[in-house]
Amino acid sequence: NVAYMPFHGLVHEDSVVISETGAQKLTSTHMYRRSKDLGRSIILDKAKFRSFYPNIFTNESLAKLDESGVAKKGVTVEYGDPLILALKKAQPSSTDIILGRLHKSFNNPYKDYSELWDKKTPGIVTDVKISKSTVVLTVRTDIPATEGDKIGGRHGNKGVIAQVIPDAHMPKTVGGDIADILMTPVGVISR
Repeated sequence: NVAYMPFHGLVHEDSVVISETGAQKLTSTHMYRRSKDLGRSIILDKAKFRSFYPNIFTNESLAKLDESGVAKKGVTVEYGDPLILALKKAQPSSTDIILGRLHKSFNNPYKDYSELWDKKTPGIVTDVKISKSTVVLTVRTDIPATEGDKIGGRHGNKGVIAQVIPDAHMPKTVGGDIADILMTPVGVISR
């Protein structure tokens, strides 16, 4: 439901206001490709990673990975979940050597070189390709419309989403239906 009306100054010029329900209706699908180059100093091994970094990820997150530490095809990853667990051989600095003498916990020969899922929306791993030199994952996610996205109407009117507001704050029709999108009434006439 689109309403052409002024709304507290938020639909000025090409600004558009949408409801939370409208944002869900305007969901778009995105594909992200994540890769990790594997050199001689990179190790893919879930068990070895857990022995050096036991408390970084939960068991639930690690269950989404195969034994080499790469996300399995078809799993759903959440924000912060590992896609690729990798260790990189460290070149210790003089400070690291001194700290290693103080306590063995500071003497770690490997650095965490993992790739994490950094999107706020969940993603599904759709493809995994592992070669001798590279690991490539493709992750699909559905992202609702957010502030800054551009939308257009059938009549040449267009705009940028200025604000996503709760359904309860959106105007209603006489029949009680909530407006999903609010656009400026001048947007159609001027075009």
